[in-house]
Amino acid sequence: ANRGTLVITDTPSDRGPVPPLAASTTKALVNSLECSLFVVGHNADPASIRRLLIPTDLSANAPTVFNCAAELASVYDAAVDLLHVIETVPYVALTPVDRLSLSTTSVPEHRARRRLSTLLDKSTLSTSAVDLHFEYGEPADQIGRFVNREAVDLLVLSPKSDPSSPDSLDPETDRLLRRVTCPVLLVRSPHNARSSGPETAK
Repeated sequence: ANRGTLVITDTPSDRGPVPPLAASTTKALVNSLECSLFVVGHNADPASIRRLLIPTDLSANAPTVFNCAAELASVYDAAVDLLHVIETVPYVALTPVDRLSLSTTSVPEHRARRRLSTLLDKSTLSTSAVDLHFEYGEPADQIGRFVNREAVDLLVLSPKSDPSSPDSLDPETDRLLRRVTCPVLLVRSPHNARSSGPETAK
């Protein structure tokens, strides 16, 4: 399949809700196809999609993902949540900037809000139609918790390849796609294509 194609696949019919990478056929598709991939449950009801989640690392592909989510939100008449996870590191010494970072709204969050505003301006996703969320910690953990806590109906994210292992998912996305059981849309674009060989997911 080329990058302009969307492949839709379902989870095994002989099992209950399972994460996308728990099914060997789905994992093989994720690792071998260059195009976008929509993974749904085998008995999924499209009318049940009412809430979309877009986890974003503010990468160059964000506007493409936002545009796809905007189209889906329009089709399903669904609400859109935009989540950015700020990775935290242990504090060795608290400088004035460190203390500010620990305040109600941290410096990294202020910066992320500015970048998100710029990226949203480049997309067709209206800021008035989006609920922004910021979490602190390890991205896969925080995204997985958000999906389960907020009863997300569709996860829309941008895949990347693992630089150290081109035929595998990067560890963060691998962990995430082994945890969530909601439908997942992996949106690929030339920004996250591999230089050679089939493209893999983030």
